Amino acid sequence: MPAVRPVRALAASTVIIALSLAPLFSAAPALAAPTPSLLITEIVPNGTGDDNFEFFEVTNTSDAELDLDAAGVRFQYTGVTAEPLLSVEPGTVIAPGASTVFWLSYTTGAVDSFAYSEDDFRAEYASGTDYDIVRMSGQAGMANGGSRGIRAIDAVGTELAESFYLPGQVGQNLGANFGAPADGTDAEFREIAAPTPGEI
Repeated sequence: MPAVRPVRALAASTVIIALSLAPLFSAAPALAAPTPSLLITEIVPNGTGDDNFEFFEVTNTSDAELDLDAAGVRFQYTGVTAEPLLSVEPGTVIAPGASTVFWLSYTTGAVDSFAYSEDDFRAEYASGTDYDIVRMSGQAGMANGGSRGIRAIDAVGTELAESFYLPGQVGQNLGANFGAPADGTDAEFREIAAPTPGEI
């Protein structure tokens, strides 16, 4: 009569085989999130004196020119009930790896940004870097107290990047600086520092 293998021995051998195969099916390590092709790297809502020189800085992190018109890129002021779209000068192109300064220009009360030139802007923020300045409108200033941001969206409204500053992350002639997000499109706050338009 042939020998009958005990069920317990068969179960034990099955467990051994399963354990030996486990490393072959272990999960692959998570890949780092890719850096968005553009980042809002600095926001300065509160300069010296009247707010004639409020700006945010956009950096093209790709190795190709970024033509805002061709790509359908638009910007929004965020953190308010109705988040307005900002109007950018047509024909704006950001070179690969370059940072462009977007100067929020408006007239209200004591502020008249349009009364000042690009030379005035550069004199306000002494910088050794040559950078492009693009005027934009559509919002009468950015809140000095925080809980506001700038978002970049594409032609259908999909978020490409956003930088959001909280209370205490900006101050009088101090801006919020941002770096690449760990995940998604929301940039990471790095530090509060003196304005450095065109430099990252």
